[in-house]
Amino acid sequence: MENTKFIRENQLVVFGIIIAFGLIFAAAIIGNTAYQIKKLNSEVIKVTGAAKKNIKSDRVVWEFQIYQRSISSADAYKDINAAAEKVITYLTTKDIPAKNITKSIIRTSMLYKRNDKGAITNEIDAYQVYQIFKVESNDVNKITQISQNAAELINQGVFIKGSFLKYFYTKLEVLKVEMLAKAIDNAKQRAESMLKTTKNNIYSMQSAKMGVFQITPADSTAVSSLGINDTTALNKQITAVVSVVYTIR
Repeated sequence: MENTKFIRENQLVVFGIIIAFGLIFAAAIIGNTAYQIKKLNSEVIKVTGAAKKNIKSDRVVWEFQIYQRSISSADAYKDINAAAEKVITYLTTKDIPAKNITKSIIRTSMLYKRNDKGAITNEIDAYQVYQIFKVESNDVNKITQISQNAAELINQGVFIKGSFLKYFYTKLEVLKVEMLAKAIDNAKQRAESMLKTTKNNIYSMQSAKMGVFQITPADSTAVSSLGINDTTALNKQITAVVSVVYTIR
């Protein structure tokens, strides 16, 4: 009876030792697996790639304002309508299609007289009316040149102010895809260059995040975290930036 009890007690001890070793072994395996996973996750390289390209705007919008002033509102409207006709004639004789020319409604403001002390009074001195013209075209060179010679209208009695040009590139969405591919290729070249001193090689691209596009005048170095979309320059430079993560082995 005592022998049986002794054997049972020894069996429990042995069984406990086996369980203990099993738990230790399992913990070692789990720990080693976690280490391998952690090690695998850390075997990456993060690089930034960039690509630049010079482009020329292929669309232009020219806006300018004409105005007339008279002591009566009727005369002011008469004068602005006559001036608008001169503008339309001038532009169409420069081979700008009428469909490319739009104009706003006529707006009016009143100018008041000042007293001897320079204070504004309630007495109307004159009526000033103005109208905004917009010319849109794909012939950027021609519109640019015409806008530079707009003083010819002044010689015809048309008063102009607020003249400015906006330049656009209409194939931008297609170009963005091309620039993104070039930026990723540049990132890969940078990663390979960084790994030359090691025994590692690029295995695969884990992720790629496109940054904002910078569209600036060709000679500008300006950048913005929100991106730049310049409309003032005929000749521009587009810059694409991408952040890429590669796994290495």
